[in-house]
Amino acid sequence: MRKMKCRRRLAALLSVLMILAMLLPQAVYAAETEEDPIETNRIEGWPKAAAKVSDYVCLLDARTGVILINKGMDVQTPPASLTKIMTTLVALENGNLDDRVTMTETGTAYAVSGSSNLYTEVGETFTLRDMLYGVMLASANDMATQVAEHIGGSVENFVAMMNQKAEELGCTGTHFVNACGMPAEGHVSTAHDLALISLAAMQNETFREITGTTHYTIAASEIYAPREITNHHPSISEPENFPIKGVCGGKTGYTDLAQNCLATFAERKGRLMICITLHAQGIGNSYNDTKAAFSYGYSKWKTRTVKPAENEELIEGGKVLTPKKKGIEDCEKEETVTEEEDGRERIETVYYWSGVKVGTSTILREKPVETPTPTPEETPTPEETADTGAAADDGSATVQTDETENQQPLSENVTLNEGNDRVELPFGISIARPAFLVISVLSFLVLLGLILVIISALFKRK
Repeated sequence: MRKMKCRRRLAALLSVLMILAMLLPQAVYAAETEEDPIETNRIEGWPKAAAKVSDYVCLLDARTGVILINKGMDVQTPPASLTKIMTTLVALENGNLDDRVTMTETGTAYAVSGSSNLYTEVGETFTLRDMLYGVMLASANDMATQVAEHIGGSVENFVAMMNQKAEELGCTGTHFVNACGMPAEGHVSTAHDLALISLAAMQNETFREITGTTHYTIAASEIYAPREITNHHPSISEPENFPIKGVCGGKTGYTDLAQNCLATFAERKGRLMICITLHAQGIGNSYNDTKAAFSYGYSKWKTRTVKPAENEELIEGGKVLTPKKKGIEDCEKEETVTEEEDGRERIETVYYWSGVKVGTSTILREKPVETPTPTPEETPTPEETADTGAAADDGSATVQTDETENQQPLSENVTLNEGNDRVELPFGISIARPAFLVISVLSFLVLLGLILVIISALFKRK
């Protein structure tokens, strides 16, 4: 009975193992053939980034403009309050921070429940500076809309300015409908475009100051006391819970349609990176994706500096991004050389890694001074020397005859006379050169025969 049970158990175990053996190759095949959603991971030779929960991710190196992580970065999606990055940038470029802005019904229409706002009222006045802090830190829709009306004369005009700016920055998938990011048909952007917009914004010192502020006090208005606001970005307001090394700014966003959106800017040792994550389920996932992206960007990639030679001057670019263990010499290069008006060479170089542009440099090179090649002095022919002679120190002329020049000793006692084609032997014997050659060959053969005879005799004796 026990043997029967053991056999049944063994049979069952073998059946399970056989099923697993059949399923395992299918699982492996599926894993191997499934396309990586992170497009940059598909580039041969590109350092691999970890998987991301957010549907759309873009990690941008600010100095070189290189996209290090691309996960659906050109897919259009609602940007939610990340819209306000462009709102603030356009306002800074076209407004006066000390202007007084009065709230109208245009702005206060967004001061309602369900809309991120500071509950402003018609008639309240604020400086443009205070309002932009309210836009970026507290994500106030009422202030963003009022800023638009103040700068553009109407919200529609301001939104047109936003779209024009997006086009100037090279955005290809962005179209704004409002200045605050509230859901609206046709109000879309991409992770890539938002990274470009953020890059432009971070080049504005006032924007940098605003976005990196943790707490701010908006001055009292005619109606309300001062408003204390805190940056909504978790890594700025709660660094102990959401730490990101070097974080220097960012913006949060959320709507039911857009889900969680997060723009984060970090700088380490002077190297700025911008990370955009869109359409994530929960701010925690947005944060985790962002932190992992920065860790990848700073640990897997290094900025290299082009070093010009002594006769060269670097006038533009000069920064190249390469994988950590690679250098500029490992990159592919494309050079264009032109000549400047002052004679110097202008060398424009584009560097590529795995076919992706990772840096540029423009160098001016001094042309090397050309040293004239000395003209060789003409050597007189033997005939000329024989005819004219050479001046001696005492003023007399010496003449070298053909007989003296053509005598070449073959050995100590044999002289070849090229003038009469004969060979002079010791004891005054003179024979023709052909006969001398025949005698020489015969002598060698006789000597060789004697050696062979001697060797043969020695072997026979043994």
